[in-house]
Amino acid sequence: MTRQLSQEDKDQRGKRAENAVARRLWWEGYRILERNYATGAGEVDIVARRGETICFVEVRAKAEGSPVAPKDTVGHGKQRRIHAAASAYLKASRLTDVSVRYDIAEVWLDERGKPKQIEIIEGAFGEPRRTGARSRR
Repeated sequence: MTRQLSQEDKDQRGKRAENAVARRLWWEGYRILERNYATGAGEVDIVARRGETICFVEVRAKAEGSPVAPKDTVGHGKQRRIHAAASAYLKASRLTDVSVRYDIAEVWLDERGKPKQIEIIEGAFGEPRRTGARSRR
């Protein structure tokens, strides 16, 4: 039987996963600009830059053997909130002539909750689509 994790355990696992991803990005030549950038409209786990590309990275962790991949837990609502936070960040930072990319970092955790494997999915999602709008013919 699998033990339910407390919120504190989940927070610790999430923080370890974010730290591991930040180290990995740094190792791959990214400059970490922000961690846990939040606005009233949303939050981004990591804002990183490599060259002229600003990457907004959502970190998702799951236990090894989980039937659901971490990337599959980032739904359209979360994507919209990430876009909102990203837009606010770009505006506040006065960044205009840069490329923007939205990545998901999948972190698989071992039985102790420590990051075992990390996969960065570059360009995991794009700009949000408007819902409810109909085109006229």
